[in-house]
Amino acid sequence: MANSLRLLSLDAEIQGYLAKGLLSVGHAKVLLGVEDPARRGVIARRVVEEGLSVRALEKLAEAQRGARVGRRRGRMVPAAEAAALADIEKRLGSHLGARVALHHSPKHGRIVIAYAGNDDLQRILEKLGLPTDRA
Repeated sequence: MANSLRLLSLDAEIQGYLAKGLLSVGHAKVLLGVEDPARRGVIARRVVEEGLSVRALEKLAEAQRGARVGRRRGRMVPAAEAAALADIEKRLGSHLGARVALHHSPKHGRIVIAYAGNDDLQRILEKLGLPTDRA
């Protein structure tokens, strides 16, 4: 009940998305954590346009607030840097057709590309421009 009442504090645009079924209650709860109403509206529109899951929205909202990057040190990075890194992950993943994780720190980093089997690995290597030696 209390959570339902909290949803009423969202602006009319987001309440409209909820009413039309374009956003779930889970999406709305995550959006409640975004303090800036203008930013909340932009994020909500992105969720609707891109069909983001609640989990993807949580990642996006965290990146907007400033996320932990570099697992060992867990340093906080500015929201703009976190958003830029998330964008690079998304674009690289889209380009390769694979899930990509970017682990970044000021001095070094690592790009992790997930693949499903040998054929998928070969496809990704070809996308990267590496010659494949299929015998």
